[in-house]
Amino acid sequence: MTQFVFAQDYYIEIPRNRIAQNQAFEIKVSSKKGRISSRLQFPDIPNFKKANQSNHQFTSIVNGQMSQVFSISQSYIPSKQGTFTLSPFDMIINGYKVHSNGTKIVVTKPIQKRRRSVFDIFDDPNDPYFSRSQPVEYVEVKDEALFAVTSSQKSAYVGEGVHIEAAFYIPLDNKAKFAWTEVEKQMREIRTQLIPKNCWHEVVEINDLEGKQVKIKGKPHQKHTLFEAVIFPYQLEDIKLPSLPLKMIKYKQASRPAWGQRNNQQDHKTFYSAPKTIKIKDLPPHPLKEKVAVGSFYLNEKLANNGLIQTNESVKYEFKVRGVGNINAIEKPMTPEDELLTFFEPTIEQSISLKNRQLRGEKKFEYFFVPQEPGEYDLGNYVQWVFFNPRSEKYDTLRSQKLIKVEGESMKNTTIENTDLGDFYDNIPLEKNELQPLNKKDPWKWFTNISIFIMLVIVVTLMIKKKKEHE
Repeated sequence: MTQFVFAQDYYIEIPRNRIAQNQAFEIKVSSKKGRISSRLQFPDIPNFKKANQSNHQFTSIVNGQMSQVFSISQSYIPSKQGTFTLSPFDMIINGYKVHSNGTKIVVTKPIQKRRRSVFDIFDDPNDPYFSRSQPVEYVEVKDEALFAVTSSQKSAYVGEGVHIEAAFYIPLDNKAKFAWTEVEKQMREIRTQLIPKNCWHEVVEINDLEGKQVKIKGKPHQKHTLFEAVIFPYQLEDIKLPSLPLKMIKYKQASRPAWGQRNNQQDHKTFYSAPKTIKIKDLPPHPLKEKVAVGSFYLNEKLANNGLIQTNESVKYEFKVRGVGNINAIEKPMTPEDELLTFFEPTIEQSISLKNRQLRGEKKFEYFFVPQEPGEYDLGNYVQWVFFNPRSEKYDTLRSQKLIKVEGESMKNTTIENTDLGDFYDNIPLEKNELQPLNKKDPWKWFTNISIFIMLVIVVTLMIKKKKEHE
């Protein structure tokens, strides 16, 4: 089942409502009017727990016209098997209210035991029903929380993707209580500081600060991501990520907790990330060094008619580049000008997804070509795409593996016959087929020359007479 609920250019999609217990249920929100900038409030579902969110982007270019769809998906993990109800709900997407009728969710088969979070930083440690009848002494509670900016690597090539993340980490056995303050403002400031000016970037929209469990040096922590992106440096200049502050509400505890008094007092603590430098390396020498994409890619191709075609027949050929890297930077393959195979400009489509710290996707080039001469052709000699692989630190080429067999009459003579050679050749049948002497005398030519000579003598005579009169 796939359910779409539309509101102009924004819509909610429920890809499927029947899942196994080891699978995730998903609600997907999409926009055809640019990126989703509003903070999304996905609904809570009884007997399901919210898991990770993922961002997707699909781009289509047809006849030079580009269209894009941006999506955010929220995953849910079921707690048990059975049939559950997702009630109708509304979501605000970039200021537009979008309605969904909900659905019935069927969960089958048992799942592995889930680990539950044992720590929630959003619990309010203050009890509003308690009151203080006497002064209470509050003390600072030791914590091992930290705010860190991390990168996927310490160095990268020009054009290579680098994952950057800013997150707040709290040990699960931490006794200090925290809460957010001015979180949206701080997230905007962090984003501004962590997007270098000399880089193309793809940012994950953070719509939920719900933490997930990770381990740091073997110790379990609750991780709350505030910023995440993949950047692609396009200049030979090191990336310097500054030290950033994160202000948190931290509660002090009463030195002598007692019933009937407020045992926590609100305070603040600012955490600072360590500065980081990512060294950028130049690509090795190559004629296409300034144009190639950088990443790990492979080829998927399709050829119509199983490669058996006739001369002067239009053939559809699909050259699709898939992999990890800056999909936006992929340029069309090289197709040489050739009298034997005529290639037309391709239709281009691409889709990207930022997931698991990498920018993945594909870019499809859909060609039509027309063979002019019969024979066998290796498309690897006609269609190829060069890129730089940072893993092997070498340039690589994706070449077509398709072979075609062309049958039919040669189009070469037909092309000559259909060529317009101009008026000179068109008038040949109208001319007499007689030889003419090159030294034949033309009386009109003699008359013209004598007339010009007489006019010249008259002009010179008048000029001499006028000069004598002035003297």
